[in-house]
Amino acid sequence: LLLFRNSELLSSLFGRPVTNEKYLTINLKEDSLFRNLRIMSFRKKIEDFEIINLNNSSEIIKTIDRVNKRENLNLIVINFEEINQINKELENYLINLNKKILIISKESIKFNTLTNDLIAIYFTRLNSNLIKYGK
Repeated sequence: LLLFRNSELLSSLFGRPVTNEKYLTINLKEDSLFRNLRIMSFRKKIEDFEIINLNNSSEIIKTIDRVNKRENLNLIVINFEEINQINKELENYLINLNKKILIISKESIKFNTLTNDLIAIYFTRLNSNLIKYGK
């Protein structure tokens, strides 16, 4: 039962190993703790991008499209830092992209097109496999 809690293992058993999947990051620092997330650790990083103006949705969209045409991405990771609202054009693009999207932000993100019911839901996942150090 414990083995089947691992979604990466399940994907591999059903013929879709995540080790074949690819991702890119936007504004994710090299020493970020988020790089250790399981969603990225089993996938192949294609590129890291530093986009200064995250309010420039056309630059982000062009960057993702250019890499996706070449590499067929499965995951896009965007660190919005202090920004708390995504441009409507970018939001619609990400929703319609049909890829896994991981949005990282220090602030609660306000969406334009998603319903308030969805926005009011907070997800918290605790890893029950944590190793206890010390006494």
